Amino acid sequence: MKRNLVLSLILLSSMSVTAFAAGTESAVASTQKKVMPLPESSMMPVMVQRTDLVQSMPNTIIFANQESRVSPQLAPILAWNASYIQAFPAAKIKIVGHATEFKNEAKDDKLALQRAENVRTILFTMGVPYENTEVVSEGNDKPAFKQDFHGGPERNNRVDIFYTENAPKGYYVDKIPVVKIDEFKQTVVPMPLN
Repeated sequence: MKRNLVLSLILLSSMSVTAFAAGTESAVASTQKKVMPLPESSMMPVMVQRTDLVQSMPNTIIFANQESRVSPQLAPILAWNASYIQAFPAAKIKIVGHATEFKNEAKDDKLALQRAENVRTILFTMGVPYENTEVVSEGNDKPAFKQDFHGGPERNNRVDIFYTENAPKGYYVDKIPVVKIDEFKQTVVPMPLN
């Protein structure tokens, strides 16, 4: 009885596979008949438009007060740097931590170093070799901005990513490091046939 049941299941399976294969062949054959040839390229004049995307991106990670954890919202900055360094392996960066929360040199140095190390670790997990990075703690020695009173995290509680070798085009430092991204893309727009 069990043997007949197993044989019936095997037979049923092979029949459904055969039916599926036959259906697939007919579907492929019907789509092959409907394919239209593309027009010759000389028949379709095109106009090439230039589109530019220029964006300035601060190369800085801002931290909440007394926090060394990197906010997931700032992951795109790290991902951009990681992809650049992977594309240009000769690029070197200096990761500089800053902290002004404690107004105590030793505590601020320690927190700034933790922040810089956390940024380095994330970049490492994104594929940046350790030898392409250098970590430095500035503590509370070099605040770039006056005291912030707007209620948000202080801009001096940050990690700056400085390029020391093979910086990207458009990279500059104005209080903090900035990358000016300038991409050139071409969009092909069909011209009307008159």
